[in-house]
Amino acid sequence: QVKNCCESGYYPLTTKLARHHGGSLHRTGFTPLGAATFYNQVEIVKYLVEVMKVDIHLEDCIPGFDMPGNVMHIAAIKGNIDLFKYFVEECNGDFSIEDWNGNTPLAIAMVREHSKAITSYIESTKSENS
Repeated sequence: QVKNCCESGYYPLTTKLARHHGGSLHRTGFTPLGAATFYNQVEIVKYLVEVMKVDIHLEDCIPGFDMPGNVMHIAAIKGNIDLFKYFVEECNGDFSIEDWNGNTPLAIAMVREHSKAITSYIESTKSENS
């Protein structure tokens, strides 16, 4: 149900379901946060992180791989720059964290054509910190 609500962007029911499921994995492999990230539901992501205090570094299922990673990897796969920036800037997300296969969100973004914005963002962030 959480996945379906996130997919459709139905915020009221998603938040109600999230209160009961928090950061736990659903049988689909997604956590509610992972599903909201996958479907680019920014309002739901912010609710889960800011109100429900779900940790963005929790293990989640990476779509297409069905293997563990986290929401940073999901945002990189989807090319979702707004959520990726939110995770890094507002949640202290670590974009050098590796998934099950040793891939960082940057490595994933580099092989995805639709993720050029994330690659550029990470590279500019690295330059600023050098």
